[in-house]
Amino acid sequence: MNQSEKHIKSYLKRISNILVINGGFLDSPGLYTGEMGLAVFFFHYASYTKNEIYSDYGYNLIEKMQNRIHQETSIEYKHGLTGIGSSIEYLVQNGYIEEDTDEILEDFDNRIFSIQISPQLPVEDVMSIRYYTYWIVTNHQTRRK
Repeated sequence: MNQSEKHIKSYLKRISNILVINGGFLDSPGLYTGEMGLAVFFFHYASYTKNEIYSDYGYNLIEKMQNRIHQETSIEYKHGLTGIGSSIEYLVQNGYIEEDTDEILEDFDNRIFSIQISPQLPVEDVMSIRYYTYWIVTNHQTRRK
């Protein structure tokens, strides 16, 4: 292992330690600033380190996040359902978790696709719905082949 790889490994270890310590104090279930984003990081880090403790922590974050989602949770990609749902699909597609996304995301789909797109709906929400739809449909078709 060269010096650069050692530095990267050291920095990743420091980052993971900070995230493990502070991960329980997040106030958002979302992808960008919440438990879902950390879960994605920890599944990648578990694969990198070949240490299951990090994937276990990722699962714990997902369970915590699921308990925080409610009817009023935003659909916004950065902080809400569309980002969380896309991330779950991503983790399944890439072999980090083994779940039936049709079942897991059924409530997400019902909520997201029941929203009427209108001029009053913020552009951020419209783009979140479109990105989620693209992600789910594209990856769902790929998985079924």
